[in-house]
Amino acid sequence: MITSSLPSEVLKHQNITLFHTPYWREIWAKTLKCKSYYIFQGSLDQYACVPVYYYEQGIFTPKKLITHEEPLYTNINCLKQAINEVIQLANKLNCKYVKIKIKSFESSKNLPLTPRDVAPLKIKIAPNLNSVIPLSTNIEENWKRLDKGSARWAVKKAERMNVRIKYCESKDDVVEFYKIVSETRHRLGLPMFPFRLFELIRQRLIPNNASLLLADYNGKIIAGVILFFYKDRAVFGFEGYRKDYSHLQPVHYLLWKCIEDATKRRMRVLDLGETPRFHEGLLRFKRHFGALHYPIYMLVYGDSHERPFFKSLGRRIWRMLPLILHERLSPLVVSRVVA
Repeated sequence: MITSSLPSEVLKHQNITLFHTPYWREIWAKTLKCKSYYIFQGSLDQYACVPVYYYEQGIFTPKKLITHEEPLYTNINCLKQAINEVIQLANKLNCKYVKIKIKSFESSKNLPLTPRDVAPLKIKIAPNLNSVIPLSTNIEENWKRLDKGSARWAVKKAERMNVRIKYCESKDDVVEFYKIVSETRHRLGLPMFPFRLFELIRQRLIPNNASLLLADYNGKIIAGVILFFYKDRAVFGFEGYRKDYSHLQPVHYLLWKCIEDATKRRMRVLDLGETPRFHEGLLRFKRHFGALHYPIYMLVYGDSHERPFFKSLGRRIWRMLPLILHERLSPLVVSRVVA
C-alpha cells in the first residue's frame, strides 16, 4: 500500500525518529522539491513501512526513489513485500536509481535479507557507519562515559574560556545559525540548504520537537546545532562552527549539552548520524562521547551517476566560490546532492 500518511501502528516502533513522521517529511519535501511516500505492508503488530522520497531528474542525475531513514518493520516477510512494492513504484515513476538504507543497531547482526529476497536490487555495505550514543537516565552516569582525556577535557576548557550555550527560538537566531551552517558547508565543499528549511523548523518544531543551541563567546555566536526529539530518540541534526574559534572547543561543548538536554527529556538514544568508515578522526571523536558504530546496508538498483572524481571536483569548485554565490546557487543543486 502506498500512502502519504504514517499508519498508527508504526508510531509505536522503537526505532522511529522525527524524520519518519509526516510533519517532518512535509517540511523536507517542500524545501527540497521532492515527493514523499510511505510503502506499508501488514497490519497491527506485524508490518513493514518503507519511507521513500522521489527526486526528479537533474542535469547530471537520474530520477531517484530513495530512503533517508531506515525502514521500520516487525516482520521480515512484510519487509520483503514492501521492498517489492518500492520496486513497482520505481518502475511506475520510471526511476533509474533506487536506494533503500537499512541500519543496524547491533554490531554482530547481519542483514536479515538475501539477494534473492530483494532482486533486482543488490545488497551493498554502505561506506558510512551508523553512530549512536546509548543514554542513561542519569546525567552523571553519561558524564562518566565521556573520555576523560579528550571529551571531558574539551568541555571543561570551553567552560573555562567562558563559552556559553543558549537555547534560542527567534528568527534572528535562526538567521545567525544559518550563516554558521552555510560557512561550514562552504568549507566542506557542500551546497547549503534553503533558509526556508530552518525557518520551518523554527516555526513548527521548536521547542517541542527540536532545540536550537548556540555557542556564544564574548557576544559572538561561534557554533550551533539543532537537536531533534521524537518519542525516546534524539537526533543530532544540522550543525556548524566558525573555524577561527575551534580552539575554544565549542562543538565538544555543544555535544555535551545535547547529551544533557536529551537525558532531561528521558531519551534512550542520541543518534549522531552517519560517519564515513575511513574518517578515523570523526569516528574517534564520537567514540569519546560514548558513541557506538554499527554497519549500514544498502539495497541498490541502477546508477546514481555519482563518480568519485567528479564528486571531488565538485567539492573543490564549491569551496572556490564566494560565500554569497555559494548560498545563491545552492538551492538549485542541493536536492541532487543529498539524494
